[in-house]
Amino acid sequence: MGSQLWTSSITGYRRKGTRFSELRAVLAAGVVARAIMEPLRSCAIDADALDIKQILEKRGFDRAGVKIINEGSVIGYVERNRLLRGAVKDFVQPVSTEFLVSDATPINVLLSVLGRKEYLFVLVGAEISGIVTRADLNKPMVRVYLFGLISLLEMHLRFWVRPTYADESWSKLLKKERVELAYVLQRQRMTRNEDITLLDCLQFCDTRDLFTSSADVCRSSVLKPRNKPNGFCDEPKSFAIG
Repeated sequence: MGSQLWTSSITGYRRKGTRFSELRAVLAAGVVARAIMEPLRSCAIDADALDIKQILEKRGFDRAGVKIINEGSVIGYVERNRLLRGAVKDFVQPVSTEFLVSDATPINVLLSVLGRKEYLFVLVGAEISGIVTRADLNKPMVRVYLFGLISLLEMHLRFWVRPTYADESWSKLLKKERVELAYVLQRQRMTRNEDITLLDCLQFCDTRDLFTSSADVCRSSVLKPRNKPNGFCDEPKSFAIG
């Protein structure tokens, strides 16, 4: 039953919605920087630096934008930990282009960039109006995006593993308690009239172990070991999604 969700057994047609690229295109289009950014709080360039530091500490902010006048544009920023006695203008740092993203930047790009940088300033039109930090990656929209990718990865692993182990021969490769857990879940689902195989009831870690235990499965998939182009897949963390 599970394999039929991917490819028609009659025509061989690959069904829509079963590719990583399709899921990423749909989710990334909705989860963009503007959906998770926070407004960039700003201060006047001639404000007292210690006063601004106190305000930032009270609000739990690490950075603030800096403006020459209240209604003007952000010309730079200050970091709370660098503020000492004096005026804000003495501690202003320029906003480098490498720390700027558009408010329409998709989540997959943000994830990549925030893997290298702790924060990014967000352009809304021509103005710096928001900020995105790694903490924002814990927001519900990002979690839904990641859950979708992980779920599709799990389905791919089952799709690749299924033809390799006929008649549930894979059960000999897993610990007895892991297989028993799958049987329990299958019985529960069958009471709800769900037509589901035992393989579909495995946990993600079990399916992963079956995948990495077979060099043939690795070679037939789009997951390629980064450090072992011709060999056996032994570490899930070494995979690259093609």
